Amino acid sequence: MQFPDEGALLIGGRAGEHAGFLLELQLPEGDESAVASFRMPIVYDLGGTALSVVPFTTDAGGAAYGFELLNTGAMRMQRVLEDRNTTSAQQFIGTATEAQGIALVAANGLGFVNATMWAPVHGNSDAGLKMSHYLRLAATPKVGAWSTGIGGQYWGGKTKIGDTEAVPTNVFNTKAWAVDAQAQGAVGPMPLGVYLTYGNADGKKAGSTETNLFNSNPDDKTAWSALMELGVLPEKATVALGYRGGDTGAATASSDNAAVIGATYSLAQNIVFQLNHTLYSGDAYDPKPVGGDQLTTLMIFAAF
Repeated sequence: MQFPDEGALLIGGRAGEHAGFLLELQLPEGDESAVASFRMPIVYDLGGTALSVVPFTTDAGGAAYGFELLNTGAMRMQRVLEDRNTTSAQQFIGTATEAQGIALVAANGLGFVNATMWAPVHGNSDAGLKMSHYLRLAATPKVGAWSTGIGGQYWGGKTKIGDTEAVPTNVFNTKAWAVDAQAQGAVGPMPLGVYLTYGNADGKKAGSTETNLFNSNPDDKTAWSALMELGVLPEKATVALGYRGGDTGAATASSDNAAVIGATYSLAQNIVFQLNHTLYSGDAYDPKPVGGDQLTTLMIFAAF
């Protein structure tokens, strides 16, 4: 029982003719920053294409926090079910990190491009200018009555923070890639969403002293996922079914799979109940870990 599991004050809006902002404040614990996330898009229109510069910082949104439209978990906060590691390959491979940087974005009705320079730090940390890079390409065409999206993500390079000669762990390799797709439409009177993802984070090479931020194991960390959500009561209730096949990249007992069923019920426009039940399998769960191999979550998500 956790109440609240997360509490945040969200403030956002227009800051000028070409600028807006979104600020998420939290009650900090320990050394946490009171600013959980912040971004300030500076946007200009060029013949129907929005060109943006987006400085941002986030405690858990990762490099994709600057700009993302798909609901595949390409960015942590944009996902269908609460169990993000089960329903998104990007989340399973660990891309939801601290991040601050600047995103350069071009977007229109056909798709978007996001090129970001970033560092895996947040709060009062100083990343300097020796940052990693992130590239996101996505097409968002309309196919008949269906809204679709298909894209790819690439995390590359490394970030150096402070004295990297005296403290080698201040070098952060950021190496991963992912592809994803979604389709949102209807089957008869019932809305339907389908979401597919695949992700890979490089393993630590033999003899290397540098570890990938997303994967400290020797082999590549990989996952694929498929998720379907059906609106059985349009604008009121949904059911969902998903599966993730995963490999942690560990030398042994690396298979980590999960199946999830879920349901949501909207009590009001701003109050939603969500129920998830996840079954974990694979040799990572043999023998069964202390925490077990099943997880049931009942969540009330509300905004006021």
